[in-house]
Amino acid sequence: RLTAAIEKAASTTKDQDLVSWAVRGLGTNGEKTDANLLETMVAKSDPAGRIEAAVILATHPDPKAIPLLAKLINDPDQSVRLEAMIAAFVNHKTDDAIMAALQKATQSDDPQTAKIARQAIDKLKKE
Repeated sequence: RLTAAIEKAASTTKDQDLVSWAVRGLGTNGEKTDANLLETMVAKSDPAGRIEAAVILATHPDPKAIPLLAKLINDPDQSVRLEAMIAAFVNHKTDDAIMAALQKATQSDDPQTAKIARQAIDKLKKE
């Protein structure tokens, strides 16, 4: 019942920060949330929130989660990029959007991002 109340509040409010926090909280507790709220979690969160979002998105069953996870693979923040790549790899995400995002990340100016992206691609292709 609490989950339903939080989801209702998140889906009816105009406060995007509240939506982001509600979805993050539900996702962190293993609750599956309305896929329409996932984009807010990615767009309106700080780096720590986007890292949580990557983990949540990698396990979310809705196909709308894939392009959002792919977006986080090329996030401006290095810690978000790395955690999104790890989440994609650990959850065996080989969707076209994920593989394209990983390929783009191999061209990153950040050597660690490029290295992790190459490793993720190599390991995901072997599965």
